[in-house]
Parts: sequence; C-alpha cells; structure tokens
Amino acid sequence: MKASLGAANAVPVESQRDLRDELGLDSNVLMSIAFRLEKEFDVDITAHADELAALRTVGDVARFFHQVGAN
Repeated sequence: MKASLGAANAVPVESQRDLRDELGLDSNVLMSIAFRLEKEFDVDITAHADELAALRTVGDVARFFHQVGAN
C-alpha cells in the first residue's frame, strides 16, 4: 500500500514507513493529518485518542481510518 499527502507535491510513501523515526513527522504534523482525515472520513477522532496514539506507520493510519470510517 502506498499513500501520498498533498496533491501538488505528492510523493508515494510505503505503508511500513514509521511516521516519526523515518518520515520525521512531529506531533503537530501528525495531529494536522489526523484532523484532515477526520473530515475526509467523517470520524470523531476524540473518541479514539488511545488508538491514535498507538499508530506508528503509514499503514497503521490507513487501516485505522478505513476501519473507523466504515463503522
């Protein structure tokens, strides 16, 4: 699975890439991504704070939002 963020400068990202260690995303960027995905999937992320904190890879994030978005 590959994902990309930002349509203008989209770069494929492998699903196993670590958000913090490999991609260098800090907590502010991660929260910004979470809020964008919250709107996209119409999900209340505040109800899933513990689950969000446990997400480590791009694939984890994709699976989480597909799972909670389907409910």
